[in-house]
Amino acid sequence: MVINIGGILMKNMILLDIETGDFDVDSGMYEVALLVIEEGKIVLSEHIGEVKDQALIHLGMGKGYTDISQNQSKKEQFQKVINTFNYPIVAHNVSFDRKFLVHYGWLDEDYEVSENLKIQLW
Repeated sequence: MVINIGGILMKNMILLDIETGDFDVDSGMYEVALLVIEEGKIVLSEHIGEVKDQALIHLGMGKGYTDISQNQSKKEQFQKVINTFNYPIVAHNVSFDRKFLVHYGWLDEDYEVSENLKIQLW
């Protein structure tokens, strides 16, 4: 599979989704999910989170999870993936996710990101 993002064809990328407390960066991050795509195939699936209350997970929006924003081991787990693969991060509403990741020091401000709202699958 080749993905066209704003006219750029991509075979290698890191698909990202995070769950936050709300729209304010101070609300924290509760889950980070990563799919590493290499040559159009999923080569790694990583879920970063810490369950606090299993009964609340079905509610979504990070409910039932611990705030991992300041958790050094979770941050290192994330950074190991992006440093190992060093592919652009692609996410739905990437500017939202990026502001949380940069705010908490998980991601460098100049790391390449792309908005999946511009994606066409080929």
